[in-house]
Order: sequence, then C-alpha cells, then structure tokens
Amino acid sequence: MGWVKAGKRFQTANFLGASAFIVNGAFHEAWPSVVTNMAWFLISAVALLRMWAAGQPPEAAVDTQTVQFPGLPDTTGQLAVVETLTGSGYDDVDGQRPLG
Repeated sequence: MGWVKAGKRFQTANFLGASAFIVNGAFHEAWPSVVTNMAWFLISAVALLRMWAAGQPPEAAVDTQTVQFPGLPDTTGQLAVVETLTGSGYDDVDGQRPLG
C-alpha cells in the first residue's frame, strides 16, 4: 500500500469526493464547507481537463528513484516512537503508579 499517484484515478476520486461533499454540505446548509469543496471540485476538474487534453496515460509509469548520497543518513520514513507510561512497568494491575 502506498500513495496514489496524481493521475486520473486520483483526480477522479477528488472530483467525486468534492461533488459528494458539496451535495452533503448544501443539504445541511454548511456553506463554508460547500465553498471549500467547490474549490477542490474546480481544482480536480481543471486537472482532469488538462490530462484529457494532453492525452496523459491513466497512471504515470515512471517511478522516480531516490538517490542516497554517501555520508548522509537515510532518514526518510523514520518516525520517533514515544511510549506512554501505562503503569505496566510498575507491576500494578490497574495501571497506576504507586504513591510515594
């Protein structure tokens, strides 16, 4: 699983999603949401029209490879994991620290 490439499938999903949110927002009279989703609707509509006019294939077949420069650490995709104190380290059944 990964990111969807910014091709026709992605823009079509944006187009349909924005359309659904516009209808939902109008039904519930949430006008700021309607205006925001109209912007997304127009962005995806323009992108789809440009792709159609350019005759772009459905998915970009070229996948760019990253270059690892020597001497620099590869830090892409690494997240710091922070463990919360649940009390399990204190051998307490209810997850509470002992007082005192």
